[in-house]
Amino acid sequence: MGKKRRRKDRRTIFDDTFRTMIQKMQWMVIPFLNEMFGTSYPEDMPGEQLRNEHLKVGKKLITDSLFRIGDKLYHIECQSTDDPTMAIRVFEYDVQIALEGAEREGMSYHVHFPHTGILYLRNQKEMPDTVDVHVHFPGGKTAVYQSEARYVQKYGLEEILKKNLLLFLPFYILRYEKELAEIEQDAGKKKAFLEEFERIAGRLQEKLLPEERMDVYSNLTELIQDVANYILDSERDIKEGVNHIMGGKILELYTERVQRISEKKGRKKWMAEGRMEEKRDNIRMLMKTTGETAERAMEMLGIAPSQWGKYKAML
Repeated sequence: MGKKRRRKDRRTIFDDTFRTMIQKMQWMVIPFLNEMFGTSYPEDMPGEQLRNEHLKVGKKLITDSLFRIGDKLYHIECQSTDDPTMAIRVFEYDVQIALEGAEREGMSYHVHFPHTGILYLRNQKEMPDTVDVHVHFPGGKTAVYQSEARYVQKYGLEEILKKNLLLFLPFYILRYEKELAEIEQDAGKKKAFLEEFERIAGRLQEKLLPEERMDVYSNLTELIQDVANYILDSERDIKEGVNHIMGGKILELYTERVQRISEKKGRKKWMAEGRMEEKRDNIRMLMKTTGETAERAMEMLGIAPSQWGKYKAML
């Protein structure tokens, strides 16, 4: 059977979900950085995730994410509430990051600030493209320190998928947050709400499974469920509906889909080939997604019973 999912701490559900994607699904970071900062990095651009803890006298600062790509640093904060101190908090983080990387040249120092952005999960009263801190120096000089700001709820499903902003999807449900009690009681609105999540799951299948990213599909739909279970705590019917959809209601058998794609591309023997490690990973993902036993997963993948023993030993 598939592994039992670990319940996330309800107090930190949004931070936990964001950091899980950043740390374990890093290929999704590049499209997000491109959207936030107007860069054009290819999705396979190598990058390095840096430590999030930064020590200050008498205080420890913990950022949500810090990346290095080439010679540039990128600092991203994920914010779920309307915090009026966010601009100064981010500025404080960035000062510490810059000081940690200070470079001495003779009697002078050079400090390099990161490119910084804030991802807001809920709409704010004001939705500017930047969050600013005005720095006033002795002698009358002034500088404006700007952090980019993006808002998940400004993006529709099609734009999210077109731009590959898949890390927005676990937070997509927040756009319905103020209507959930009404949706729970209205049959028509409930139907439309669940159909929207069927579209999300279906479009993710179309996008990820042909690229043989079943693990990403499984992990992402699990995160969508985690956030939905938190937000829908009092709406039992639609919570069950979302879990049913994301848990596999519309999940076409992975093997059938891959087989059809393989035939379309003229690669009918795709499933009979490949390294053992790849088949092992497919068995694991199929078990996790469908809850099937190892034997049933191997049968669905077309692995001969005589081979089951060696694959079970690898699981």
